[in-house]
Amino acid sequence: MGGEAAQLTPARIDFSGVDPAAPGTGRWAEVRAEVMGALTTHGWFDAHYPQLTPELRAGLFDAAVRPLFALPVDAKRRNYHGPEKPFHGYLGGLPGLDSYESLAIVDGLKPESVRAFADLVLPRGANDDDGFCEIVNGAAKRIADLEGMVRRMILEGLGVAEHHEAQGESFWHLFRMSEYRAPNSDEKVTGYIAHQGGNCICTIAKE
Repeated sequence: MGGEAAQLTPARIDFSGVDPAAPGTGRWAEVRAEVMGALTTHGWFDAHYPQLTPELRAGLFDAAVRPLFALPVDAKRRNYHGPEKPFHGYLGGLPGLDSYESLAIVDGLKPESVRAFADLVLPRGANDDDGFCEIVNGAAKRIADLEGMVRRMILEGLGVAEHHEAQGESFWHLFRMSEYRAPNSDEKVTGYIAHQGGNCICTIAKE
């Protein structure tokens, strides 16, 4: 049991002093070694990224995510991209997941995409203030920076760093916000059931 428990405990990696715009500088090599070690051992890790500040996380959860999921279902269902792209928009009322909901913003790194999403789902007049868009777009950009650093470190660790730029050009981003009922509780929190993702996923939590 002790060995199994240790395997389930992820490494916590501190990305302080690592600049996404200056790979190879500062603590880059040290953190890269920790990333490769954690992925080899666990397949994932807990990242401390100072750019995702407590203030930004609090703003994202309290000023953006919670009010968003408090909207009527009809408003959330307007986030729809057709039956061929069910995971690009609103998910709710799924069989066996009655308490689960999620909303996605395609190309959340682009301010105009976040603005279009806000215009679509928020009540008229509620999105006059740019606060919602600034918070969501700011969080999406910082998450993408972290993902980009980790991806580059992995390619460097595998000895194929020269493919980083080409690989990055093939990517697109989906910023998904989720909410579900915690076990044995009526309180809703962000998250999802245990599952395997087929792409790079970065989950942030309010600490």
